[in-house]
Amino acid sequence: MYSFMVVDDEQLERKAIQVIMERRSLPFKCVAEAGHGAEAVSKAAEQKPDLIFMDIQMPGMNGLEAAKKILETNPKCRVVFLTAYDQFEYARKGLQMGAADYLLKPVRPDILEETCRKVMESLEYERRKMTEHEQLQQELRQSRPMIQTALVYDLLYGNFYNKEGFRDKNEYLNFEFKSALVMVISIKSPNNPRPIQQACKSIKDFLADIPFAFVVPVGMDRIAFLWGHNMEQVELTLQDMKEMAYNLQQQVAQETGLDSCIGIGWVYHDFADLYKSYREACSAVNLANLLQGKNSVLHISECVRYYNNIPEYSLGAEKKLAELVLQGNCEGIGECVQELYQAIFRSCSGNLIWAKARCLQLLGVLCRVAADARADAEELVRINSNLVNELLELNQLEELKGWMQKGFAEVTMLVKKTWELSSNRVIKQVQDYVEQNLHKNITLEDICGVVYLNPQYFSRLFKKETGITFIEYLTRRRIERAKILLKEEGLSVSLTARKVGFADANYFSRVFCRLEGIPPSEYARKRP
Repeated sequence: MYSFMVVDDEQLERKAIQVIMERRSLPFKCVAEAGHGAEAVSKAAEQKPDLIFMDIQMPGMNGLEAAKKILETNPKCRVVFLTAYDQFEYARKGLQMGAADYLLKPVRPDILEETCRKVMESLEYERRKMTEHEQLQQELRQSRPMIQTALVYDLLYGNFYNKEGFRDKNEYLNFEFKSALVMVISIKSPNNPRPIQQACKSIKDFLADIPFAFVVPVGMDRIAFLWGHNMEQVELTLQDMKEMAYNLQQQVAQETGLDSCIGIGWVYHDFADLYKSYREACSAVNLANLLQGKNSVLHISECVRYYNNIPEYSLGAEKKLAELVLQGNCEGIGECVQELYQAIFRSCSGNLIWAKARCLQLLGVLCRVAADARADAEELVRINSNLVNELLELNQLEELKGWMQKGFAEVTMLVKKTWELSSNRVIKQVQDYVEQNLHKNITLEDICGVVYLNPQYFSRLFKKETGITFIEYLTRRRIERAKILLKEEGLSVSLTARKVGFADANYFSRVFCRLEGIPPSEYARKRP
């Protein structure tokens, strides 16, 4: 049901409109009537009708002036002007102002009904739009936390390629901070199998009134806290960071009874660099767990100072190991681990804590290599978390060798799977492109532009994955398509050549003959 109001200085005219509306059984209810413009403005503000029949010529405030004031406060209202023949110029002005229509006096019932139905369609469309908009807004409100969490993970793991698109998401999700850092909280709870949920809730409650504070679980026993700031000039000091970390630690302990260690990364001013702060916080919390035990807080700068105090070992083996991981070369890991273990053993003079610290540092290097190779972020977090926990439990220096072999092989295998999946996607993308563009003069440069790889690397990858060069593959696919065109569709040799990307029919015939053993014309004659 819709509401309407009639405004006319003639009472009979007002009643006539109402009678027609009733007799035509239109779904409109009269909520008010007015005899002049000022009264119309007042009653429209009170009743907010969907439709107003407005006489133009009235004493005092005329219909145009009244309609203008009403539409300013209720723009969704539909106004239909009532006018005499000699007032048409007024009606035209009303339409320009945004009126729905105008009717000539005396109003004919059929014309009035037709006008009302048009208004009903317009109002119904407006209501549907409003309902759809409200539903969309509700869905967005409901999905906002999930989208926000996904964006936080992308920031932590560095999973973004288009900075402009990422900035649009940041603005929508209120991520418009000027700088930010990441803290990683490692939960200590051997008797509680699910400590993360309790600790996450406790931390979120504590940070509820702090803008740009985002908390997400990372792994089975860790939580990442992204702390953004909107201050361009004021820099957070190390004391500020540690004070916040100690407050978080105290909150978790009071609310849940859980012990924790916290690692803190550097502050960064570009959201694209926040993954560095996350990696630094992971390194810091690993070292905090190793050196200081429960309820400790360590900033990455303090880690650097500590590592500088540990005797160095040859970096050649470390570089070799990183290269093997980047290549996904599992076969060479064992020999490299043996060399590294001996180097660490000698440099640390049998000191288990120093040796563990070096292993943590190595693990951090390899995880960064794996992350840069676009290994699955969640799986990498799981592997890293498990390896750190296993390392902390080791009590003998000799156990480190087995830990290194197992752990570094896991990271390398993850990178290998990443390259295999990536290679499969590249090959499939190239094959699809070739099938869709066989009629074109496809070059190696065209293909490399599609998959964003340099020609030398792509050529090696394609030969390794398929056993033939890309040019050989392309030629074979052209000839296979040509055989179909010649035999099943009966096309001429010259037309077939053009349709499979050969500009020269003679050259096409020579290639066809070399691969199939007979000229294309003879092949076509043999078709059934």
